[in-house]
Amino acid sequence: MPKEFKAKLIEKKELAPRVLFLKFFIERGELDFIPGQFLQLRVEDKKRYYSIASPPKDKKTFELLVKLVEGGVTSTFFEKIKIGEWANFFGPFGSFTIRSTDKNKIFLATGTGIAPIRSQIQSFLPKTSLSLVLFWGLKSRKDVYFFEELKKLCENFPNFSFLICLDQEQNFEGLEEKYFAKGRVQENLLKFLKEKNLKIGDFEYYICGVPEMVEEVKNLLLQKGVNKDSIIFEKF
Repeated sequence: MPKEFKAKLIEKKELAPRVLFLKFFIERGELDFIPGQFLQLRVEDKKRYYSIASPPKDKKTFELLVKLVEGGVTSTFFEKIKIGEWANFFGPFGSFTIRSTDKNKIFLATGTGIAPIRSQIQSFLPKTSLSLVLFWGLKSRKDVYFFEELKKLCENFPNFSFLICLDQEQNFEGLEEKYFAKGRVQENLLKFLKEKNLKIGDFEYYICGVPEMVEEVKNLLLQKGVNKDSIIFEKF
């Protein structure tokens, strides 16, 4: 059941331009959530929603990713909040959660839409032999974060792979070719399936990002014959 609670900020850092990582500690009680769910932040009379970016292994802490919006009330709150200060939350909510099926999973995210998918992958990967593939869309190399973390997951779990898709980057020199590609997530998804000679309908798809991206990818999958029950999505 969703509940109201206070949480204290214990870690804060800028991962990329205008993208904050925040870790909170719950002094009283615990947070029970399913990977992929989100929380409601309450600032004065404003309410905003943020997906939990961490797995539920520690019920006393949780992590958020925040894309700062100029002049936004909650963005201003997150910009100003200091270590040791408190925030008011309500939740968890949401049904963007991994289904119990035997289908291999493909995750498609853009920007901070990686947050719930990070929670899902980190919690699900140690428990499964299914193949998990992530396509993550960002604008350019300066926007990349979590790279070493994802690379380590690849090294530890042979059933996981990822590709960071940079649609506005011109210079790929110095980037590891197997982990980076030019273009958007849907273009690289189709290329991946073709190169591996895989059927698009054999996978389950988890999509998270801005509404336009989610709709575009969802419609593409439906047009290609993917069953709608195999498409699970969350719009940011």
